[in-house]
Amino acid sequence: MQTRSIALVCALIWQTVGLALAEVPGLEVSEAVLTSGVNERTPLRPGLEPSAKIKEGPVYFWTMLTGNAEALKFLGNGKARPIYHRWTLQGRQGMENDRPELLGDNSAENLDTGVVGQTKALASEIDSAGKFNWRTWTLKKHLRQGIYTIEVLFSDGKPVRQNGKPCVYTFAVVAG
Repeated sequence: MQTRSIALVCALIWQTVGLALAEVPGLEVSEAVLTSGVNERTPLRPGLEPSAKIKEGPVYFWTMLTGNAEALKFLGNGKARPIYHRWTLQGRQGMENDRPELLGDNSAENLDTGVVGQTKALASEIDSAGKFNWRTWTLKKHLRQGIYTIEVLFSDGKPVRQNGKPCVYTFAVVAG
């Protein structure tokens, strides 16, 4: 009986997590790259390996979000945006949020897919290709020692998916 109850609770938790990850149908991170630079909205290659050990910055986190018409409509209602990269540092002080100094596409802080000009451009991509590809990035110039974790999140803190899982990358900054 107790085993069945535990299994039921686990199933309910899994369904809840699955629903949270499915907040914006048809939208996902199709590509994410840790890199030393971005040139003309494209990451410099080769990128840094996930879980890399880095001695100095800058470090860019570049993402391509891919979506369909349903995703664009959902984003347009304002409930899921802004989408942002949350940088967290586990260092000598413990865990802390570590804000990026710069976001690509001239955004102030958030990856705002709701800007009218961007929405029209993304809708045009959907009309011609059946989907949109939206590239954006964040940058850390001044790195401190510790382990950085970068997550792609909706405004409510729920994760944006990549290959069915939350998009999360880590790297370590070591003494140089």
